[in-house]
Parts: sequence; C-alpha cells; structure tokens
Amino acid sequence: DTPVVFVQNGIPFWYAQGLAPERPRPPDLSRLDPAGVLAKAVSPERIVGAVVFSANHVAAPGVIENSTPGRNMLTVGEPDDGQTPRIVALRKLIAASGLHSPETTDIRQAIWAKLVLNLGSSTLCTLTGLTAGAMVSDPDLGRIRDRISAEGISIARAHGIAVEGAPRRPGGQVPGIAGHKPSMLQDFERGRPMEIESQLMTPLAFARAAQVEIPAFELAAVLCARRAAERGLYAPPQ
Repeated sequence: DTPVVFVQNGIPFWYAQGLAPERPRPPDLSRLDPAGVLAKAVSPERIVGAVVFSANHVAAPGVIENSTPGRNMLTVGEPDDGQTPRIVALRKLIAASGLHSPETTDIRQAIWAKLVLNLGSSTLCTLTGLTAGAMVSDPDLGRIRDRISAEGISIARAHGIAVEGAPRRPGGQVPGIAGHKPSMLQDFERGRPMEIESQLMTPLAFARAAQVEIPAFELAAVLCARRAAERGLYAPPQ
C-alpha cells in the first residue's frame, strides 16, 4: 500500500492514468515502461506524480552540490488531481524539509511547464557541451531555445494544458543558471543512460498525435537521440 512518488523529468509512464476525459488521449506510452515492469510493480492507486526544480551536480563520488539554495521546489499531485489527505500531508512534509511545495490542481500542467523549459536547454546544452548560462547568453542559441520552448507550449496546449498557470519556483524561473549543466548533459558526459524517451521522443509523439508543427524541437531532439545512441546511452525503437 506504500505510495510511490515518481520524481523525474519528462513525461511519466502513468500519464494516461486519471487523465480528465475532456483532455485528448496521449499517444502510445509503452516505451516509457517497457514490458510494463513499473505498472506491474506499482498499482495505480499507489502512484504519486511529482515535478522538481532543483539544479544539482555530482561534485565528487557520493557528494551532490545544489546550485539553487532557497529556490528548490517539489510539486506533488495525484494522477487524477484529487486533493487527498496523503497529498496534503506530503506537501507539509516536503515544506518542513525546506523545499517549496506548492498546491496544484493539475499535476500534468506542472509536468509540462518543467518540460517546456527542458526541451530547449537539455537538447542544446547536450549538443554543444555548454552550461545553461552560457547557452542562453549566446544570442543565436538563445533564439533557438526560445523557439523550441514556444513549440513545447504549443504541444502542451494541443493536449489541453496551459503551462502559464503552473506553480512558479521561489524567485522566479531563471533561463540559464550560471555554471549549471542540465541533467541530460551530465548523464551524457558521465556515460549514464539518458532520459531521451521521456524528455524528447515522447513529446515528439505528443506533437505528431496532435499534428503540431515543431521543426526546431524535432531537429534538436533527433540529433540528441542520435548522439546518445552512438554512445550506447539510448536504445532507439527497432
């Protein structure tokens, strides 16, 4: 009966569970949970969705440094957006630890709001090796990032999500944190499996399902996926 909080970037495997009937059905999400391993291990009533804003990096083995003290946020919600006692209690526990944990009545809105930011920063930083701050400081890359973010907003809107209403982290959202590398770039540099499917390929599938044109994001996502596959950090569908 233990609740399981899925804290991750990108689209979660449980996205279709508890989805409001007035929202479009998502595309096939089976690539997010191959063979249904997670679905078999964690029954729907145990799932808690979560979105985290917290810039971190591995300073040394076993040592994680945070680059955004006082601005970290962990948003949690039920898949059906119910304001259940366990969600209320969990928010209080998170807040007591020092993390901001705002109330939300739409966990998917929070998911897409974070994803829209990641679509451009994760791809462009991974392709160039630049930190987030250096990437947005480059006029050309900054424009491409803005274009990708706008395309992400269009994908979300086509699936009934207005990201503009999502909870904001303390101090507001900074486009590029100086010296910070997005987690996708960190994974690439350290040879760890990358979140290509949940952050890039699945949003692409959402766009195609809704017939949304996303030329900038599609190019960046395909190039990232190819680079990850060549390093053995992502296995494309056969």
